[in-house]
Amino acid sequence: MPSKSWNDAPENLRQDFSEHHVIRMLHSQGAEHKATGPVGKGWIRNAFAIDQNGGLYIASQQHMHKVMWTGKQLSTSPQDGAWTTAYLNGTGQGTGATPSLMGFGREDQFVVITDGEEKMNVVLFWRNSIPDDWSGIKHSTDRRIAGVIPVDMGELQLPSIQTQQSVVVYGYGALVVNNNPRNIPWYLPKRAAALLISLLGSNPRHQPYGVQQFRWDPNSRQLMNSWVNTTVSSPSSVPIVSAAGSAVYLIGARNNRFTLEALDWQTGKALFHYVIGGQRYNVMFSATMLDEQGRIHYGTPWGRVRISASQLLP
Repeated sequence: MPSKSWNDAPENLRQDFSEHHVIRMLHSQGAEHKATGPVGKGWIRNAFAIDQNGGLYIASQQHMHKVMWTGKQLSTSPQDGAWTTAYLNGTGQGTGATPSLMGFGREDQFVVITDGEEKMNVVLFWRNSIPDDWSGIKHSTDRRIAGVIPVDMGELQLPSIQTQQSVVVYGYGALVVNNNPRNIPWYLPKRAAALLISLLGSNPRHQPYGVQQFRWDPNSRQLMNSWVNTTVSSPSSVPIVSAAGSAVYLIGARNNRFTLEALDWQTGKALFHYVIGGQRYNVMFSATMLDEQGRIHYGTPWGRVRISASQLLP
């Protein structure tokens, strides 16, 4: 594992893997029996985030964890800066999001996930020391939680909203997409919804709609709704933000064909879209990436897609 200084990380992570460190996480008793869903969603089923000071942020089926790398060992002890906090989990399946970090330097600093409620919430946890003057939020039993706000996708009025993506963070903004299919065939179990979106996410009968951004206000110390776009569909793409262009890019779908969608990060208004093609361009839960030349990359089951900037010009 990395040490507190990234420069001396090789001293603690052997390149030949001859040395490693293991620790049992809190609340993990019986974790091997807590797999859910048709493909066995495990007690931990997402990746994790790492900060510059050795903090590892890991979401389990019911808790958000900060595990510390002390430079010599992994620790779950509060004395070393580690903590564990429960989040809402009405579905019993936990979060579908890999934790994201918000705030650096002198900014308010959080780790961000979506929770396991049927209509998910965006949840902010203070990721380091909780401010002394922070009294907590209403209806929350843990001061570690800095913000909880339901994802509603505005006028779509969806009864169930879940995402299988990381919360996209830039500045104090936090963006989520809806990955719940609009319709599930009667013969398909509800728990197989992710499988339906994976294979038929561009199909107009099933494709989900809705992109929503929330924003932390450091003055009022509140997490608030910023904007909603109900006309864009992001079936299974992991979006990415271009700070230089103040735009968010994702792989969407229109008329059963996959598209590149660009939205204004500040307002959510559509900037443009580009039709990529049919099912061979299925994004299948892969990340949208930007390179130094402004080209868009993402993976498919049949290989990597690259879209050059010249293709996007009128």
